[in-house]
Amino acid sequence: MFNQLVDKHLCELIKQQIDLQEYFDSNLPNYEILDQSYPSQHHDEKELIEGITLDHPKDIHEMYEELIGSKLKDQKTADGSIVSIEYHLIILPVTLQNNPKQLMKVLSETERPEYFENKVIQTIINFKWNEYTKRFYEFGFYIYLIFMTSFIFDIFYSTYATQSNCDEKDDVVGQSNTEILRPNIWIKISNKIICSGILIYFLVYEIKQVKVQGKDYFKDGWNYFDFLHIVSFTIYCILDFIDVDQDILILVKIMVIVLSFMKLLFFLRIYDGFSFLVQMMAGVFKDLKYFLIFFLIFILQFGMIFLVLFKAQGIEEYNGVNKLAYFLMAFRISSGDFQLDDYHSQNDGLVLFTWMIWLIAVMALNIVFMNFIIAVISESYERVMQKLVAESYRVKANMIVEREQLFKDSDLTCKDYFPNYIVVRRPLNTESNEGGEWQGFIKDLKYSLQ
Repeated sequence: MFNQLVDKHLCELIKQQIDLQEYFDSNLPNYEILDQSYPSQHHDEKELIEGITLDHPKDIHEMYEELIGSKLKDQKTADGSIVSIEYHLIILPVTLQNNPKQLMKVLSETERPEYFENKVIQTIINFKWNEYTKRFYEFGFYIYLIFMTSFIFDIFYSTYATQSNCDEKDDVVGQSNTEILRPNIWIKISNKIICSGILIYFLVYEIKQVKVQGKDYFKDGWNYFDFLHIVSFTIYCILDFIDVDQDILILVKIMVIVLSFMKLLFFLRIYDGFSFLVQMMAGVFKDLKYFLIFFLIFILQFGMIFLVLFKAQGIEEYNGVNKLAYFLMAFRISSGDFQLDDYHSQNDGLVLFTWMIWLIAVMALNIVFMNFIIAVISESYERVMQKLVAESYRVKANMIVEREQLFKDSDLTCKDYFPNYIVVRRPLNTESNEGGEWQGFIKDLKYSLQ
């Protein structure tokens, strides 16, 4: 009765940030199947997560062959090894089937990473991910790889084909014959057609998302990158076929390149190994925001000091950015790149003071701040590693929500996608493999304290 009560209100409890750790750790939502028809040892260590629609949970005891046995290898392994197997039934029929989209939605919005660290939620997410989410994003990823291949070829071809080919004339010294090589127009057009066709596919997808999500669409930063990518590539296609200042075209190309690789990072989150790296990079930049502001204040301070000391004299190295020359000088000091040629040109009374300021700048910007940034990044890395598994499941939950929002009514009633029970078969003691040694250490420590 208690499990039925919690099952009916599970989404609301998660939404209210209620601590459900003891409930998920209990046998109420996670029933261990102990039956002679379910072998506890087997030579096939494959993990299986299967959805099933049952009238009563006890019916699962008669369905081993249909659910699991037919999907396992019959032949023994070469070394004859046998592994211990456990079977569990997730008993949340109302949550899984009656309101199928709500669970992932509240999980994606929760601020408690602990929800993603229990086996029940992980099993549900893995089932939805493997059943209908991963293939969907992989299909988009493979299509996008075609775009990237064509786009990269277009960038290399257009850049090298428009290089100036300078040949010295034999009879005139110091003169050169410059021939501008024009790229083949049909190659340019074919590349643009391929890339544009693929981006139209993604544009249709983005429009569908806007219709479904409404204002919530603009809460996800990845969506801004997607739209900017499409807009910038459209501008690039137009400018590439008209007579326009090459500097403008170069800037647009750079923007398209950056946004194209941002889109690639989005798709790389499909795979667990890359998902961790993308999340770590995002977490590091998020943690560094206040440090970077503080660092820029010091750059501004020392830049203004050098500007006054050198009386805003022009520096040849910084032609084109003369107004920022002394701020760039301060930044170079912070990175250990010192430029000291102009120090001797100071008046006798200011030379000593200039060197004192330089020493202070080296101490503050190079020695202190560079060690600060190493410490901040190390701390951020440790924090991400501690939440590695939880964050990876959060990413999957967000992508599942995005996928489920585009489902039709017929999809929402599909029992293959939304069964009322989930069966999981897995080898015993696999926790350490899921999150690496560090994550396993954190889990062991947490359970020991409990």
